[in-house]
Amino acid sequence: MVWCRFVHKAGMPANEAIASATRNAAEVLGLGDVLGSLSPGHYGDIVIVDGDPLADITPLERPVLTYKDAVAHVPL
Repeated sequence: MVWCRFVHKAGMPANEAIASATRNAAEVLGLGDVLGSLSPGHYGDIVIVDGDPLADITPLERPVLTYKDAVAHVPL
């Protein structure tokens, strides 16, 4: 999620930076109906971080845990 930190440093609010890497990216790729948000009928991976990424976006670069296909993965 270095992209989020980069655009946030350039002045984009944290919530918009996160949306640009998730929901907006899926829409640009034409996949907004199945990717980009945690919604019914969407595929959704989850990233767990230590902290509030809206207050400090850098924890997105150091996930504590991720869930992909309903399986937990601990980063190396």
